[in-house]
Amino acid sequence: MYLSNPIKNSLLLFVASILFFSCQKETTIITGANKNAYLPLAIGKSISYHVDSTVWDDVNSVKTTVKYDLKYVMADTFSDNNKRLTYRVDIYRRANSNSNWKANNVMYITDGDSTVEWFEDNVRFVKMVSPVVENYTWDGNSKVNLADPDLYYLNGWVYRFTNVGKSFSNGYASYGDAVIVKQKDYQLNDLNTPGVTFVEKTYAQEVFAKNVGLVYRELIHYKKDGLLAFPKGYSLKIAAYENN
Repeated sequence: MYLSNPIKNSLLLFVASILFFSCQKETTIITGANKNAYLPLAIGKSISYHVDSTVWDDVNSVKTTVKYDLKYVMADTFSDNNKRLTYRVDIYRRANSNSNWKANNVMYITDGDSTVEWFEDNVRFVKMVSPVVENYTWDGNSKVNLADPDLYYLNGWVYRFTNVGKSFSNGYASYGDAVIVKQKDYQLNDLNTPGVTFVEKTYAQEVFAKNVGLVYRELIHYKKDGLLAFPKGYSLKIAAYENN
């Protein structure tokens, strides 16, 4: 069938319009708060935490619980190998409020274009990303060396923002605008169930308050393999009580 040039041109224009608007419909722009709103970085900034730590020692069949305080202080900056701004964070520890702070560790926080990386105890995590919006997910353990058997339990975690902009209380301080980062919630059987031969639990979440930073962390990971076996693992809860 022969089509005149005007008809051909009209058809081409019509098809082009359909393709254009189809492409437009597929484009979704996600907007939300910047990562640094909930993880602000500045030299001199500090946060103090109360810590509850539990260790299950399967070698000696001992469960040990310790309480202490930690203080994170952003002390200096430098550029990493990729020329990204990185903060040196000095960590101090004390037994309680009647004790003096003593230097305990050093960690580093790197501020990327859309991520914030947290390097502590030779393990690197992607703690925060932009945009901060409800149900936004990312692989926060993408930079972890999963070839290390002690770290393999971190495989497959999906970080997800929840309760964005809602209030939060950690038991010591309250915050009007915070975001919860769900990381892992897995449990197979229960330690308190009689007759169970294998138990495994991994639970992790963190909470960041706007203009403050990390204000709560909970991490639990343990295994029991055998009817009479003692569990091996640890749990950690930290809650901010003071910041500048």
